[in-house]
Amino acid sequence: MHDGFRQITIDPSLPCVYHDCDRPATTAIAYEVSEHEWRMVPICEQHTVRIPVQSKMPSAAARRDEAV
Repeated sequence: MHDGFRQITIDPSLPCVYHDCDRPATTAIAYEVSEHEWRMVPICEQHTVRIPVQSKMPSAAARRDEAV
């Protein structure tokens, strides 16, 4: 997952942040504001966006380059 963002499940649910949305938010995107502070944006299932997962392991091509 991206270093500065996390997708978390929230329970109990909160109101979705999108205007005119009355669905309960059961997921939140938490993002790093500083070394000791995170903020979160509660979103409902309809407005959930996927955060791309970044592999921490180097690709096979990168490993070959390191071996040379």
